[in-house]
Parts: sequence; structure tokens; C-alpha cells
Amino acid sequence: MTEPRRPTALELGLGEYGNPLRVLVIGSSNYTPDMIKEVGEAGGLGVEVARDPRDAIQRMQDEFYDVVVVDLPNPQMTAEGLYTYISEANPDQAGRVVFLANDLNDPSTLRFLTEAKRPFLTQPVDPHQVYDLMMRIGLSDIAE
Repeated sequence: MTEPRRPTALELGLGEYGNPLRVLVIGSSNYTPDMIKEVGEAGGLGVEVARDPRDAIQRMQDEFYDVVVVDLPNPQMTAEGLYTYISEANPDQAGRVVFLANDLNDPSTLRFLTEAKRPFLTQPVDPHQVYDLMMRIGLSDIAE
């Protein structure tokens, strides 16, 4: 007997819309961005990784991503600074941002996540939960 599995982006009919959902992961660590890249690509998503938030900002000036995953914390830029920049540059892109938070005991992180009103998961994350969140955010416009 086989276990139930989640449908991939291609199985959900995303081929009709051209390219697979595009995901940008912003994270300075190795584990989380690499895990998301592996899970996303196995599920039929196009995943890019930016280790430096400034690189991510540059990419978002040139491209639109269906999902932007921000791994917190990032020593190079605060989450608030990055999210503020994205919100001011492209509000539609800001509506595609999700966060993975390492420490909800940090009052500034908790305050930011509460004020940003964006979806987030706490670390350690289950790869299936991350995939489900990316699909839910990425498909939100396609379904309308």
C-alpha cells in the first residue's frame, strides 16, 4: 500500500498557465533554502534562492514571483526593512510574501509578524507544510 501524496503543480493543471509557479526564497542559512528548493522542485515549482536580501531586491525589480519565502532572521537586513522595501516597490509582490520564523520569543520578531499580517510558519518547519503554504499563496490569483 502506498501513502497518500500531495499533487504537484503540474498535476493541478498549472501547465495551462505556462511556466510553473515561481518561488523566491530569501535565506542566509543553507538548510531552509535548500530544503524549500528540493521540495518545491519535486512538486513542480520553479524555485530560486537568494542568500543576500539585496540580491533578492534586485531580482524582484526585474521579475515577479508567485511566492516569496523569507527565512528569519537574516543578519544582512531586518525582516521589517526587507518587507517595507517590497511593499513600497510593489504592493502586489508584498501580497505574495510568507515568513519562516526561527524565534517567536524575540519580541521584535513577534511584533513585526503581527503587524505585517502575512502568513508564517515557525521553525523547524515540516516540508509538506511549506509546500502547502507556497501552493496556497501561489495559486491565489490563478483561482480568481
